[in-house]
Amino acid sequence: MTALAALLRHDGGDCGDHELRRMLEAARHHGAHHTLHVHGPGGLGQADPAAAPTGAGERDASTLRIVFSGRLHNRDDLVRLARRDRAPTDADLVRAAYGTWGDACASRLLGEFAFVILDTRRRRLVAARDAMGTRTLFYARAGAAWLVASECDQLLAHPHHVATPDEAALRRLLDLDIADVGATFWSGVRRLPPAHTLVVDELGPRLVRYWAPDPAAEIRYPDGADYVEHFRSVFAEAVRCRLSGPEPVGCLFSGGVDSSAVLCMAHEVRGGGPTPAIEAFAMLSPAAPVDDRPFVEAVRTMHGASVRHVAPPELAPVRALGAALRRTQGPFVHARHHVLDSLFSACAAQGCRVVLSGLRGDDIFGGPAYLGDRARRLEVRGLRAELEAWSPVVGVPAARLGWELCVRPWLRWADPVRRALPRPGLARGRRPAARRRRLDSLARDEAHELALGPFTVLTTELFELDAAGHGLVASYPLWDRRLVELVLALPQEMRAASGVTKPVLREAMVGLMPEPNRLRTDRLSLAPSFRHGLVDEDRERVVDALSHLHPALAPMVRLERLPAVLHNLLANRDVPMLQVWSLVCANAWLRQVAGEAPAAP
Repeated sequence: MTALAALLRHDGGDCGDHELRRMLEAARHHGAHHTLHVHGPGGLGQADPAAAPTGAGERDASTLRIVFSGRLHNRDDLVRLARRDRAPTDADLVRAAYGTWGDACASRLLGEFAFVILDTRRRRLVAARDAMGTRTLFYARAGAAWLVASECDQLLAHPHHVATPDEAALRRLLDLDIADVGATFWSGVRRLPPAHTLVVDELGPRLVRYWAPDPAAEIRYPDGADYVEHFRSVFAEAVRCRLSGPEPVGCLFSGGVDSSAVLCMAHEVRGGGPTPAIEAFAMLSPAAPVDDRPFVEAVRTMHGASVRHVAPPELAPVRALGAALRRTQGPFVHARHHVLDSLFSACAAQGCRVVLSGLRGDDIFGGPAYLGDRARRLEVRGLRAELEAWSPVVGVPAARLGWELCVRPWLRWADPVRRALPRPGLARGRRPAARRRRLDSLARDEAHELALGPFTVLTTELFELDAAGHGLVASYPLWDRRLVELVLALPQEMRAASGVTKPVLREAMVGLMPEPNRLRTDRLSLAPSFRHGLVDEDRERVVDALSHLHPALAPMVRLERLPAVLHNLLANRDVPMLQVWSLVCANAWLRQVAGEAPAAP
């Protein structure tokens, strides 16, 4: 992935090369080749693995300079805008789009991208992320300058930027309150949200949202087969447009429905043309409660897929936590970071540059929330059977599922009572308020939140940063903007029904995917192995973390409950695992920021 950096001053001073170089040096894992363009008060830069034409440093008469990271998926629609003798780069096309549509240009772009434009004539910066937020951008003020960069560490590297850990953000992390997608764990540093454009001029920064799916959009066909064909064509294009370049394309492959669909479709659409080799990477653990080997072998046999088996790492998530904190640049760390590290290391060792993933396939289709809509309409016939069908899928007893889905959402007093009750767990203060529903339908609200909500965006960012730390670009065919728009507009029975998830995907893959994979309903839960890692492999580290909290965390935690929580954790009793993990991560991050040595292994 290319790392971007930009700066604009409004105090009469000029941008210096050294400022941008410092910011790019902080992203050296993206590449050692730096391209700079400085013009008076503004400047742009990008770090790449090797020299490439970008448009940032071109010496022409244009007053628009650009740095770009990612890939456009609708180049053919944009090429006519770029009047050039040579084939235009993606950066050329974005600059031409800005010249035609101005600040609204991002709404015309499809792909996985981030860019920053320096408009030297109007003394302004214009930055944007793609609609799904697959490429990161952050911004902050440093003295009289506004900074924009791909990663937080780049902003912190600026010689005049001073940032401290944001205690309010840490408190929200311990509360498991992830609602502000723009917040970071550094004071004064903000994240540019997905589907937004940032404009910085003499008035300061302002955000404009350029895309959101229409919540009222509905697709209706007379025949169910039409939905399947429509989905198959959009999914095929979402995979095809991600297969390019000379390097082999990696694919993380578990044998589940989503990763099988991505890998099988990649082999289906690559054809006989000049497409890159596809290398699948599977991690099979003999200790796992579900044996994925037959599903992996079925795809290998059907498509002749190249599948490389990656040895599982030690089940010790705290042991390598320091490296994960440096990659994610904050205390919000994926509980499977050590697994991702092993997979991405294997991808990089095979020369891959792009890595496909079935990530977000479980989210865009939604789940059983539609049962709440049925209960509200008093459509109770068959409701009990539906609850019993979903119970083993979500791992919740049918009676409790009925309360959570069909009764509690419609009781106005339920959330105030919940917040007034004594709070369990470790965090102090009141419980966070329940997320306010944006749509009248529970099913549609669930689908939009799972597909595009803050938790989805931020956990995908962890995936991206982990990949970038290995010089890789993560790509998500099932999180393609076109596919998400389509799925959110499908009828409920095409998205989830009667305990069956993503039926339209399963039907679309008939003949393209082995039947055992296509009809698979079991899902591997990693919670037991994660807990085993904390309790057995990382016991001493967890005890040390919870017994020696950083002083900044003490006011945020019910210290009197810590001994009991630690005792129950080590005794394999029920504890708030997410809060425990968040506390361990926050403690390690604060000590890392302070320059303290980690506990001895």
